[in-house]
Amino acid sequence: NHGHALMLLGRLYYRLEDWKHLSDLLPKLKKYGRIDPATLNEWSIRVHQEHLTAATDGPAVLEAWKNVPKDLKRNTDMLETWFSSLIRTGMHEKAEKDIASELKRGWRSPLVRLYGLVEGGDATRRIKRAESWLTNHGEDPDLLLTAARVCLHL
Repeated sequence: NHGHALMLLGRLYYRLEDWKHLSDLLPKLKKYGRIDPATLNEWSIRVHQEHLTAATDGPAVLEAWKNVPKDLKRNTDMLETWFSSLIRTGMHEKAEKDIASELKRGWRSPLVRLYGLVEGGDATRRIKRAESWLTNHGEDPDLLLTAARVCLHL
């Protein structure tokens, strides 16, 4: 539980991309480590992103998301990994619904781009939603790409 040793070990795990051991070490780093909060936050985000990316099916993705701390669930990079994992594992309806909800809270172009990758469901509803976003964010290139993709699905 020596703060400096924990920090060095954490740095080693991060550079080796040993996400399992870094994940196990994070609670000790928070408690005993002499590490700046920004680095600790970066490591936490990366560990959880790797867990989401490693999930092979829908239930595993949902379980990995459940383990993400509440304060990280609003991070754009974390959300982008979450939605990409949902889409990758075929959970398109959940991805569509959650992306739209997140965009109501605040506009984020990377999330809009992912909305265009959602397949299945009601394409008419998706195009109407994209058209409503165009009124306020018509110059956003990610939104224009998303609108084009949704139109192609129609």
